[in-house]
Amino acid sequence: MIRLFTAIHLPKEQKLSLLSRMAGLPKVRWQTEDQLHLTLRFIGEVEENRAEEIRLMLSEVSFKAFPIRLSGVGKFGSRKKARMVWAGIEGSNKLKALQEKITNVLRREGIPPDERKFTPHVTLGRIKGNNGPRLQEFLEGNDDLSMPGFEVEEFHLMQSHLGRTGAYYRVIEAYPAQFQ
Repeated sequence: MIRLFTAIHLPKEQKLSLLSRMAGLPKVRWQTEDQLHLTLRFIGEVEENRAEEIRLMLSEVSFKAFPIRLSGVGKFGSRKKARMVWAGIEGSNKLKALQEKITNVLRREGIPPDERKFTPHVTLGRIKGNNGPRLQEFLEGNDDLSMPGFEVEEFHLMQSHLGRTGAYYRVIEAYPAQFQ
C-alpha cells in the first residue's frame, strides 16, 4: 500500500518566507522546506497497481496556468485543541476548479471524494500540545502574511512516507498546464 495525494509545489522564495515565520510556538512540529506544499486532494492508501491507474487517469485533467497568492494564517481544530497552523490562499475560482476536476476524475474511477470541505492552505506546523495564549499571539503576529502571487503551471501526484520525524514526500508524476 502507498499513500497518495495531489499537490501544488511552492516557489523557493515563498517557502523561505514561510520558514522565516515558523517559530515561537512550543509543542509544534514545523514543516521543513521540502514539506511545504498546497494539497489539492488527499487520496489515501492504495495498492501499488491502483496507484499506477491513478497516475494515468490524472493525465485527463486539463487546465490553464493561473495565479495564486498566499495570504493570512489560521488553524484547524478548536480553540482549546488546535491541531495545525497554516498559511492561507486567497480565494481563487481557478484553484477550486482544478481541485474539482481532480476530484471528478478520481470519483469516476471509484475513489470517493474527500468528505472535508476544500480549504486551500499550506501546512506550517502540526500542534502536539496546548499552546494556550501563545497560539493566539502567533496567529495575530502573522495575520499580515501576504506574499507576491505565483503562477500554477503544474500539479503533482505525490507519495507520502510517514516516519518518526514527519512525512517525506516523493513526486510520482507532474501534470503541466496547457498553454493554448
